[in-house]
Amino acid sequence: MLPLRARNSGNNNAFGPGLHMQSVVFGMCLALIAAALGYVAHSDGSSAASQAQTVANGPDGGAGASGANGSGGVTVGGLTSGGATAANGGAAGAASTNGAGGTLGSGVRAPGVNYSTPHGLYATRAPNAPARFNPTDKSGQLSTGPLGATDQGVTKNSIKLGFLIANTSELGAAGFKAGLSGNQQEIIKAWTDEINRNGGINGRKLTYYTQDFDVLDVNDMQAACKTMTQDQKVFSVLTTGGYDSVAQLCITKENHTPLISTDPEPAAWYQEAAPYLWGTFMNKDRLAQNQAKWLSTSGYVRPTDKVGVIYHDIPNVAPSVEKSLLPSLNADGIHPVDVVKLASDTQQALSQIPNAVLDMQSKGVTFVIFEMNLIFKSQFLQQASKQQWHPRFNDSDEYFGCADFTTSAYDANEYNGTKCVGATLSGADPKKYKEDTYQKFADSVYKHEYPQGYATEGSDPNNQLAQAVLNWGLGSELLMWAQAAMHAGTQLTRQRWGEAMEYTGNWLQQGLYCSSMFKPGKFDGADYLAITEYEAQADADYAAKKFHMLAPGCFKNYY
Repeated sequence: MLPLRARNSGNNNAFGPGLHMQSVVFGMCLALIAAALGYVAHSDGSSAASQAQTVANGPDGGAGASGANGSGGVTVGGLTSGGATAANGGAAGAASTNGAGGTLGSGVRAPGVNYSTPHGLYATRAPNAPARFNPTDKSGQLSTGPLGATDQGVTKNSIKLGFLIANTSELGAAGFKAGLSGNQQEIIKAWTDEINRNGGINGRKLTYYTQDFDVLDVNDMQAACKTMTQDQKVFSVLTTGGYDSVAQLCITKENHTPLISTDPEPAAWYQEAAPYLWGTFMNKDRLAQNQAKWLSTSGYVRPTDKVGVIYHDIPNVAPSVEKSLLPSLNADGIHPVDVVKLASDTQQALSQIPNAVLDMQSKGVTFVIFEMNLIFKSQFLQQASKQQWHPRFNDSDEYFGCADFTTSAYDANEYNGTKCVGATLSGADPKKYKEDTYQKFADSVYKHEYPQGYATEGSDPNNQLAQAVLNWGLGSELLMWAQAAMHAGTQLTRQRWGEAMEYTGNWLQQGLYCSSMFKPGKFDGADYLAITEYEAQADADYAAKKFHMLAPGCFKNYY
């Protein structure tokens, strides 16, 4: 994945007192870059098979038409890596024209909407969504009647949104040279103008308020919550990441305001805050259960391994480890010989890491599962190297661990070969990237506002790419919000918006995840998994010190 720069500040932990570097905004952005750029699937230590397999568009849920010959690569998750990029389509395609080996449709992709050209602002409904939510059928909306001031942030003529923007200024100083170089203000303006040009939301135009927040300071996040919900009185809040703390419950559970976030949280939070809290990622409990199952079935944990688990005792991490990860590991036949819980206070936790390393080393641990932030992981790796102890590691996207920015300060040799369990299309190869239909549409939205395109961020291709990725991600969130708002109807309320959001179905106007599905009672989107591996040394097929997706690419989750 391509590196981005980071910035943030603050002393109070969003996950307990002190410093915390968990998901932050660039976690989402870097994962987005991987997804947007495409990815190369390869078996352990080898390159992807060079087969010409392409999946073409098919009718919704049906078979794809014959695919043209790809330029090399394998079909992964309904997309062709290393070859021509396949469009989202049906379940299985017919034989490829001049395809050099293999059958089409072998990649795994969640079934759903098929589109070959942009459908304006609002995607076609997924087949499993009730007909009453057909966006072309105004009579299918949840409410009708004259426009008025129906709820907080709603007037006869407008809907007020809030956008939370992460301040990550201190991460670079901490040695993590990856972050956000894009301009979210430009992107927000481009997309809100696009929606307003097209009639707004059932006749109401969008207005918005933006608020920066410190990703390291839970008090600042709580203050941002109160600013948005009590002072600005916005109708809904959106964020591209970094708002990973109990402040999510402040917005949703306490103030009954919808929030769409990329930061995963414990499963219980989504139920407690229903129908206001929505996560595009897989919730932390489901991710933990899937992580344990993959470890037990993949062979990555060897029969001779002695497993250790280390995690941070903070409200949005410890419950998922204790209620889901540890019981799942034991149920799947993996019995840790050492479990270390770091104190909630960051400085105290950092002081515990050297002893944790010595403790695991003395117990003969050969395999370590991380459930802590990137600062803690970096310190753990340094201490392990200092003690000349070299266990193998497993990471997950509990902390967006499958993104390259998280490893920039790691001991590369100690971390080499680590496999990460995630739900994003991480493992980018920009040389083989081809934009899909949604991304091209998002580009056009941005260029309508700024004719120079992503050159608004200067001539550096990396900065332009960072802006493109932010545009794709934030645009996807706003379109998803807008679709639910349209379906809620003219008598728009926060409760009614949440009810409409439950019928989103498969959401394909995005480039971040292997899949994205919302339905009644399911408030976290991702359903498919992908495994990446960190390589300290470069190979003919990948760069050094990067994550690279392993074959078969995206596959259906266990839970």
